[in-house]
Amino acid sequence: MTEAGQDYGTLMLILGAVTILSVPSRAFLGRLALPGMIGFIALGLLVSVADAQTGILTPFMTGQIEVLAQLGIIALLFRVGLESNLDQLLGQLRRATKVWMSDAVVPPLLVFVLIWFWPGLGLVPALLTAIAASATSIGVSVVAWEDAKALDTPDGALLLDVAELDDLSAVILLGIVFAVTPYLQAGAATIDLQAVLVTVGLQVIKIAAFCAVCYGFSCSSPRPTFWASSPVSNPRPDRSLPRWHWPFVS
Repeated sequence: MTEAGQDYGTLMLILGAVTILSVPSRAFLGRLALPGMIGFIALGLLVSVADAQTGILTPFMTGQIEVLAQLGIIALLFRVGLESNLDQLLGQLRRATKVWMSDAVVPPLLVFVLIWFWPGLGLVPALLTAIAASATSIGVSVVAWEDAKALDTPDGALLLDVAELDDLSAVILLGIVFAVTPYLQAGAATIDLQAVLVTVGLQVIKIAAFCAVCYGFSCSSPRPTFWASSPVSNPRPDRSLPRWHWPFVS
């Protein structure tokens, strides 16, 4: 119990130091017209070097940092969805589809060929790695675009649309690969097509059901506002979301 308390104290000290140092680092990088994400990466690198020399990070602290990292990405993407303009996203959907077609084919194909032929790891690792290459790590891009005040633009909407299409297609493709993996590993001459179709169908149903729940929630919930009621003498701007935006926020 005492050791866990010490770990918490050290972790809070490290996080506090990183928070304090992030302010001047972002200001300095802003003067150089560079995204603030570079400063956070540099601070993480410094902590990693210090840990390699002193062993200050225990396994418990490393696990807590990983949890905080996941929560940070979730909060960041939720805020992006909260502030997004759904009409603008829908307006860029046709352009996004064209970009997505190349994203879903070219990088996975190159990665598949590289993994299968060069290290010779086999068909299944090559397929899984190729599908991973088709997904978009939108968290890093969003921070840079948000710092540049470019996320709420047509190009920013295009970025979000392409990322969503990439991730949805990656989920469906993963379902297909997981369904056929046992047959590929066993070297079976035939594949149970029915099992593959059932797996893919379940993935599509889950995605459709989630979208339906979000839409139903948006239609049945009270109209959200971002400002509490304030005196008439000091009114705050109306930041309420149009009804069509709510499914995306959910």
